[in-house]
Amino acid sequence: MRLRVVAVGRPRLAYARLGVEEYARRMRRYAPLDLVFVRKGEELLPKAEGHRKVVLDERGRLLTTEELYRRLLAWEGERVAFLVGGAEGHPEAVREEADLLLSLSPSPCSTSSPSSSSWSSSTAS
Repeated sequence: MRLRVVAVGRPRLAYARLGVEEYARRMRRYAPLDLVFVRKGEELLPKAEGHRKVVLDERGRLLTTEELYRRLLAWEGERVAFLVGGAEGHPEAVREEADLLLSLSPSPCSTSSPSSSSWSSSTAS
């Protein structure tokens, strides 16, 4: 498997650059990895041409580590690109082209959380 991370914007802060470099070094022990940085979200898809596209998006599926591992195993021998959007998220065209729309964490603003429903009922009176 060949991996590519295509991200909008380069990390500006020194500690963020070091973090990216460290994790890239770790990943390269297991698979070839390219890091590609673009200026705008519209540039993500052309840089991921010919790859399976894993779009990191808050509206995506929340998978366990085991589920993600199985998905990647099914793509063994293929090229896989992880697309990371900018501050505005992804253009709709990028989401539509995803082989996997993946969320890395649950949304903290879920309307079905117990705290939000109790808050709304207590303030309704």
